[in-house]
Amino acid sequence: MTVPACLVAPMLGGGRKVLTFRANSADLTTASVYTFSAVAIGAAQADRRVIVAVHISANDTIASVTVGGVTATSVVQVAVGAANLRMAIFIAAVPTGTTADVVVNMTVGATRCRIGAWTVLGLVSDTAVDSDTSVAD
Repeated sequence: MTVPACLVAPMLGGGRKVLTFRANSADLTTASVYTFSAVAIGAAQADRRVIVAVHISANDTIASVTVGGVTATSVVQVAVGAANLRMAIFIAAVPTGTTADVVVNMTVGATRCRIGAWTVLGLVSDTAVDSDTSVAD
């Protein structure tokens, strides 16, 4: 599983970057807050950032995501047609720990939530300089 380069590449800067898939998880209950406990985030490192992809079954906004208590920055959010689905990518600098609780907060709620977690080393910023979204297959 990979993160599209167009989402991460603008933040890279010079030097070697390491992007590693770490975990995925799903909660199929109805809630407005989902907590995914002890998500693997790899070895602690000073320049480590955790990227979380979130998919919810709801026509709602993902209000916030925290990773190990660190508030993540929203990179992109997109509603997927009339299917009441929303997908988003968040990023947070989390230099310590090997696991972290990932908490997803919605404005109203969803009938299910899924996450994927990656770590990336060597980014110069959490802010994308460009982004684009498409709901096409």
